[in-house]
Amino acid sequence: MIIVFAADLLIAVFCIPFSYWQVLIFDDQRWVFGSAMCSLLSFLQGIAVFLSSWTLVVISFDRWMAIMFVLSPSMRLTRKRAVYLVLATWAFSITMALPLFLVAQITTTGGIKRCDEDWTAVEAFIPGVRTHIPNLMHFFWILLLLSEPFLTEKCMV
Repeated sequence: MIIVFAADLLIAVFCIPFSYWQVLIFDDQRWVFGSAMCSLLSFLQGIAVFLSSWTLVVISFDRWMAIMFVLSPSMRLTRKRAVYLVLATWAFSITMALPLFLVAQITTTGGIKRCDEDWTAVEAFIPGVRTHIPNLMHFFWILLLLSEPFLTEKCMV
């Protein structure tokens, strides 16, 4: 539950105050915090969202395993498996949010600076990066979750 607390704390500290300031204080949604904060906050917000949602997926998967394999002690969540899943969830969240750090930038429209995502340079270099790669990453994460009891039993004995 500490990982859910960390994700919620990231949302409370980095998502809500800056989004509140940008949307409610300025009617035109201008960005006044600079380019570095634009990239950093987009990255941290992405981490918070991925971390919060995938932690709930991991908890749900653990509950499903506990119900489906109630008589199989080898399938239970051990301390090693829990550490493995927490580290994997953090690594996955950071990996999925990393492109946001690279594409978030200040754009000026009508004299108003905004913090937006500009994927044109990345799309020119890697076509379909916004659709295909995230879909593959989520598929990989689901496979990792499904194979977790077998991987940790063999690797972390």
